Amino acid sequence: MREFEHDNLNPQNDAPNPENEWDNRKDEEEKPASEEPMTPPPAQEEPPKEEKKEEPFRDIYGYTHTSYDPPKPPQKKKKSEIKMSGGALAMLLVCCMLVSILAGAGINYVFDHDDPAFAGSTSTAETTAPADTTVNDPDGTTENPIETKPGETAPSINIGEGSVIGNTNFPEYEVYATVANECIKSVVIIRVTETVTSYGQEYTSSGAGSGVIFDKNGYIVTNYHVVGKDTKTISVELYDGSVYEGKYIYGDEYVDLAVIKIEKTDCAAARIGDSSQMALGQMVVAIGNPLGYGLTVTPGVVSALQRSVTVENTTMTLMQTSAAINSGNSGGGLFNLRGELIGIVNAKVGGTSVEGMGFAIPSTTVVKSLNDLKNYGYITGKARLGVTIETKQYQTWPYMQTHSYIQVVEIHPNGSAATSGLQVGDILYQFNGKEIPSFDILSEQLTKYTVGDTVTLTIRRPVIELTSNNLAEYLNTSEQIDLTITFVEFDPNVQ
Repeated sequence: MREFEHDNLNPQNDAPNPENEWDNRKDEEEKPASEEPMTPPPAQEEPPKEEKKEEPFRDIYGYTHTSYDPPKPPQKKKKSEIKMSGGALAMLLVCCMLVSILAGAGINYVFDHDDPAFAGSTSTAETTAPADTTVNDPDGTTENPIETKPGETAPSINIGEGSVIGNTNFPEYEVYATVANECIKSVVIIRVTETVTSYGQEYTSSGAGSGVIFDKNGYIVTNYHVVGKDTKTISVELYDGSVYEGKYIYGDEYVDLAVIKIEKTDCAAARIGDSSQMALGQMVVAIGNPLGYGLTVTPGVVSALQRSVTVENTTMTLMQTSAAINSGNSGGGLFNLRGELIGIVNAKVGGTSVEGMGFAIPSTTVVKSLNDLKNYGYITGKARLGVTIETKQYQTWPYMQTHSYIQVVEIHPNGSAATSGLQVGDILYQFNGKEIPSFDILSEQLTKYTVGDTVTLTIRRPVIELTSNNLAEYLNTSEQIDLTITFVEFDPNVQ
């Protein structure tokens, strides 16, 4: 808010002094009458009055005062004074206001003008309320410095008008709707039921997800956590609303992919794209069945190309997108704006403070995994120990804390650990220096390696027989041994 000087704006300085006028009239009455006959003065003329010329002085606040009582200091030669009428003074004030407004407008133009010299700086625009852009007149009234002309109104606003930044002739703007309407035909809604055992009781649970048709003969790819080998019933709803019974073909839990089939030969199959050709910031479309509401299209961009994400103790390399992903989108498609499938949606980061972090299995991973499952029955290149293990739990005093360890019960003859010196009964203790007290943690570590990698497996080999009351001694007296294991390719389905 601007500050204004108060000099010469004191109303006491501008108003006439009634006391001075009374003194003048009194002096005139006390003058002796002249012996000569009085001649009326000319019209509009008055006899000159002797006015007291007082030297004004200014106080500490900047106000000007005139004193009549104190003795006058020695008079100096006075400069000629220019007196203004009330109208002239008002005109001068108006002119000053106009000059101030124009000067302010010029300053605003200099700082607000889009000059290339200022293009490199970053500034924050702040909207100021109209009350902060007003000036105060000496009479106490407030006026807006920019007045609206009579009959002037704001221009109308219409869709499609106005300036835009950059070039809008991008293919993304033209094909978004086309891609969505074409690709949605290859996405399906999947509803499943499965039997769940809890506390010795069997229950039937239901769920829903999505899938993408990749072959016109009814083959559909989805997530393993949507449809697995233990799924009891599978129902598939196509875009046109028709419903078919689905059948589980194969899948792999660690890559979170599965293939199901419906009996239909003229399906609208998706075109598979190459996710390795995608770039950061490219626009994508996610299509799925979020929260069971039905097939839904959500736009976004590629946020990251190779994000290492751990989902249910399995570390995967996924593509990150800003497209909205919710429960039920799992197994759905992520498409580029050429209408190509470049990912299978499988995860999102949840939480009240998280938004716009969805993930998809890249199409290159999908193609390799499905071809491996078709040709070999398993995913090639994965790091596997080739052992069967058992998780055991125990409690310690005094707080009855529960602990666990994993123990080898079988070794695959062609597995990676077969020639390492590992024996049945060994306790798996550390994997490359990280403790592995459970199967989930071991599985998570294995997903970080591939065939050909070498790791150090630390085991504890018991030296005494385990009884019902010597568990602590059984574990504490175990011999600690480091084994070197190089992962080899083998079929985990062959025993």
